[in-house]
Amino acid sequence: MTSPILTTKHYIPSLRPDLVPRPRLIERLNREGQVKLILVSAPAGFGKSTLISEWVRSIENPVTWLSLDENDNNFKRFLSYLISAIQQIDESFGESILPSLEATDNPPLETIITLLINDIAEYEKHFYLVLDDYHLITTKTIHDALNFFLDHLPPNIHLVISGRIDPQFSLSRFRAGGQMLEIRMKNLRFTEEEVNIFLNDVIGLELSTNDTLSLHNRTEGWITALQLAALSLRNREDKHEFVTAFSGSHHYIVDYLVDEVMFRQSEEIQSFLRQTSILERFSSSLCDHCLMISNSKNIIKYLYESHLFLIPLDDERTWYRYHHLFADVLQAQLNESDPEIVLNLHRRAAQWLDQNKYSNEAINHALAGEDFEHASKMVESIGPEMMMQNEFDQLTTWLDAMPKEIIYNWPWLCIIRAWMCQRWANLEEGEKYLLAAEQAIDGNSGIEPMGGPEVILGQVSAIRALFALTREQLAQAIDYANQALDYLPKDHFNRAVAADALGIAKRVVGDFDGAIKIFKEARNDSLRVGNRILAQAIMLELGRAQLFQGRLAQAAETLREAIDLEYRRTQIKIPYASAANVYLAEILLEWNDFEAAKTHLEEGIQIGQRAKMVDAVISGYAVLSQVYSFMGNKNEAKKAYQSAEKMARDVHGLEAETINFMRDNKIRLLIAQHQLPEALSFMHESGFNVNDEITFFNRFGYLSLARILIHSYRENNEPTYLEDAQSLLTRIQDIVEKFGVMPQIIETLILQALANKAQGHYEQALSSLERAINLAEPEGYIRTFVDEGEPMKELLQQAISRGMTNSYIENLLSAFGQEYFTERLEAAQPLVDPLSERELDVLKLLPTELTGPEIAQELMVSLNTMRTHTKNIFSKLGVHNRRAAVRKAKEFKLI
Repeated sequence: MTSPILTTKHYIPSLRPDLVPRPRLIERLNREGQVKLILVSAPAGFGKSTLISEWVRSIENPVTWLSLDENDNNFKRFLSYLISAIQQIDESFGESILPSLEATDNPPLETIITLLINDIAEYEKHFYLVLDDYHLITTKTIHDALNFFLDHLPPNIHLVISGRIDPQFSLSRFRAGGQMLEIRMKNLRFTEEEVNIFLNDVIGLELSTNDTLSLHNRTEGWITALQLAALSLRNREDKHEFVTAFSGSHHYIVDYLVDEVMFRQSEEIQSFLRQTSILERFSSSLCDHCLMISNSKNIIKYLYESHLFLIPLDDERTWYRYHHLFADVLQAQLNESDPEIVLNLHRRAAQWLDQNKYSNEAINHALAGEDFEHASKMVESIGPEMMMQNEFDQLTTWLDAMPKEIIYNWPWLCIIRAWMCQRWANLEEGEKYLLAAEQAIDGNSGIEPMGGPEVILGQVSAIRALFALTREQLAQAIDYANQALDYLPKDHFNRAVAADALGIAKRVVGDFDGAIKIFKEARNDSLRVGNRILAQAIMLELGRAQLFQGRLAQAAETLREAIDLEYRRTQIKIPYASAANVYLAEILLEWNDFEAAKTHLEEGIQIGQRAKMVDAVISGYAVLSQVYSFMGNKNEAKKAYQSAEKMARDVHGLEAETINFMRDNKIRLLIAQHQLPEALSFMHESGFNVNDEITFFNRFGYLSLARILIHSYRENNEPTYLEDAQSLLTRIQDIVEKFGVMPQIIETLILQALANKAQGHYEQALSSLERAINLAEPEGYIRTFVDEGEPMKELLQQAISRGMTNSYIENLLSAFGQEYFTERLEAAQPLVDPLSERELDVLKLLPTELTGPEIAQELMVSLNTMRTHTKNIFSKLGVHNRRAAVRKAKEFKLI
């Protein structure tokens, strides 16, 4: 599940009571601190964070802080915390960016950072952003993002990076340009004076000048080493002897001094330190449970007051962590002295965290403690909710940490794994997990599956239905889908998967009405049980079915509803909005609305890139290429098409629809460039020949082949081209008429009209054209006609000259050569701007006594969506309130 932002990561560390002021460094920071980058880089324990904390408290400019840890190596998490940190300065920073981070674990680097930079650039004040412990970041993508951020940093923000090593990107250009201030180990070392102040004035050791000088020389001013030495010296009588004996390189001082510190502590304190070091963060209650004691609160208080490298994580002093270096040493000691207790400590930590609803941390500790049964139980309990929130990456990480034989014993874990295999098109591996799930519920595992055996069997059948669809095994898909519907209860969160598979199968065999009915029921069922991801996927299929029927307006409304659907918790758009935007853009392009199509394509591509929805991104770029081409921007059209082509080459297992679309797009491009031999050769290489069998699945390719042949006939007047084209079109027409695929029926009629025109058979051409116009007019098709170019324009003009008067034909003719043409014809309503299908649904409920929220609940839409529909209804009816809308609707016989 999506982890909340840990606000304590933004706390500026408190100043220690034993702080030694660093006026020489503070003065330098004040004097040179207006550069792009302030780098504070030195080994552990040189007081980097302390110096920055002291300095930022003394300046007037706003400061925001981000303490990094190893978990921040996830790019999405890093960006979330980076934006959250900057929002401490102004909460509007990155407000438009955060929604995109929810959809995927791989957000687009430059797009996100660019948007953030633009937000910052509008801020009027100078401020500082501190990234502390940056050495813990090892992910190249994050380094690249920060490098890009620095390259384009607005002048009003100054970045402070603190870490044990230099960042993994080039710093030379910042040095050369005088845009970087470097504070390094040689600067951070305590001077002799500072060592004396620390040991004698702050700690009160009363050492001689020679002893403080000796410690300064032997520690080389290393602050942590001096702190550890001070702890060892505090209760010693033989201080001079200790200083004299103290020796060794600072690389080994930590082990030596920690031994000294630990040795001076009671056995109880030593044991507590070692055993609690396995915890990334801890509270007294968690420590009590892990160590099976009752005085952790007092021990933690003692550790804090003794400055034993304890860092508070909140103002209430409830949660703490150890200094990373100290924790590393403690863990090494624990593994050496009590290795057998480590697993038990992790397991007890998992128990407490689980009981206190820290599920993610609990699972991590259970896995570290090799308590796979407990981990499996926890993953099973939160897995369904995580699936509904599209958190498969985290589920994958956990399941990857488990032995396969453990997963095989837990039916639900097998189901989750099989879902992942379905997402990645790894059907063979997925089937192994489905078989394991079936075997596990036979009683061999002794584990009672959540929801009972029938739920598992229903899930197995639903997944197998999707597997069968992928293999184009329609009969099996229908059988498995029906089995799943028999097994799964009506309120199950994933029941609609089976209905979706059944609807897809019906759509593929041409039963569009049956498919649409199933999709609508499945959408409503998914929304009712809160599975919005599944609801959006089903809306996508519903929109496609409506497109197949040629109901462009209905499909557009469905796709808009899918695009607007958001996660329940975060109100962030769901990834299938990527494909929905692309499909909607195709409709808008058909209506010649280039600007709207471009906007939706850009959003669809952006969402698809984040969510790794490759098919949607490729299709999006291909459609965008067409849009730019129609708008006269040939360079952008070429770039977009090259992006689509490159992705298609690099990806295996693309959907058939994507392959069909790419092929058709390339053919149209070659025809436009008069490269007909190349186009014909490409089709033959792709496996399309005139005498092949034409099926519902391969009809797209043969339509493209027929189009090439008609254009080829115009070029060289070879009769066989036209004969072959007409033969293809006759067979294609039989297929598309049988299945009722309206867009291809219209397209086939248009190509037949053009073929007849090329032969001089104008009566037959106009007859085909007239039927195409009659079918296309109600939904306002434009590009299907206009894309055929000058021959279609001539044929339409001939139609008018023959007395085929029709305002729709005039609109089509006006679209030729027109850069922007957005007129669209809606279903017959007595309104200039007709109501959409969804607006009619809202209108029908306005005469009732239902309130606005109750109408939204009835229609299973958000209140904001319902209000938008109501506002549109009022506008289209020319009224200002609900009562007037009802009255006007009755006058128009809309209700």
